[in-house]
Amino acid sequence: MIARLQNLPRPLRLVAWLVFLGGGVLILIIITLMLVNNSPRNEGTSLLDYVTVEEYATLPDDNAYPATLTIASDGTLYTGSYVTGTVWRIPPAENGLGGEAIEIPSTRSNIGSVVGLYLRDDGKLLVLDRIDYEPGQGGGILWEVDNGGAVVLFAQFPDVADVSVNDITGDDAGNLYITDRSGDVIWRIESGSHEPQVWWTAPYVEGDKEAEISALAYDATNQALLVTDVGRDIIYRVPLSAAEPQSATDILYKYSGVDSEAPGLEGIDVAADGRIFVAALGVNKVYELVNGELSYIAENFRGVSDVVIGPDGRLYVTNWNQFSLLVGALTPRLPFGLDVITINAN
Repeated sequence: MIARLQNLPRPLRLVAWLVFLGGGVLILIIITLMLVNNSPRNEGTSLLDYVTVEEYATLPDDNAYPATLTIASDGTLYTGSYVTGTVWRIPPAENGLGGEAIEIPSTRSNIGSVVGLYLRDDGKLLVLDRIDYEPGQGGGILWEVDNGGAVVLFAQFPDVADVSVNDITGDDAGNLYITDRSGDVIWRIESGSHEPQVWWTAPYVEGDKEAEISALAYDATNQALLVTDVGRDIIYRVPLSAAEPQSATDILYKYSGVDSEAPGLEGIDVAADGRIFVAALGVNKVYELVNGELSYIAENFRGVSDVVIGPDGRLYVTNWNQFSLLVGALTPRLPFGLDVITINAN
């Protein structure tokens, strides 16, 4: 075969070698995908002696892709599908883990892509809907889901490409705050209103990377919002009582290392005692913010995009498994699950 190739005219030899090399690359890609798809399912792992990680609950669908979660005062956990819009509630079981995931009626047929959840004091669940999980989708909808499962439109965001809603929280006064990854802003819906208004914009720093505002949490003790900027790996604190929250914004943390090791800060929550925890999707770890530095507590998750602190003080985290959405030939590590992190006294 080599002799025949050598006897071909030079242009044809070049084409033949390119085809040969291309076929070799294709074979390597196929082998790599097969190895990845048949690799063991990662399990969250503690990085500290006094921390334990367990699988809290699994979800029934093979396309659940849970990107977010929230928890009620009685320990009932809520999560939703980034792909189908289905929302589940997971009551706590007697063994300290979650019971069977119960699908909330009408969510699958009415909601497109769940990116944020917020449970109001009246028991109604607000579901932030990206509408479509495919890249390039603009706009967003905020739905209200009552205890019976009825899904009602609560607010509509501009249907434009530079609006991409991502997370939601609320304060003690009943105001709602929604992050926008594309516009790098926070929208606010005042108590009693259904109209989103731009309230805060990510600070511009000349020569810095572009901002990408991701998640937020309400810090009741300090009357402030904690906001993650995954584009620049920054954690902001925005005081709600300030006359000008924009100018009063503080930076609690900013990553300064090499890009290849950037944490990719996403979901964030704060405990009643002021301890701050953040999900680092870029490295699949969960950190605590201690004295302005990130201190890791657990790793090896399958796409840890969100973290919420339960009434029992434990941390509940997602396994979004988003890589199989980015690369269609990859299969998710089923079943989709949520983990719980217990921090014992050290």
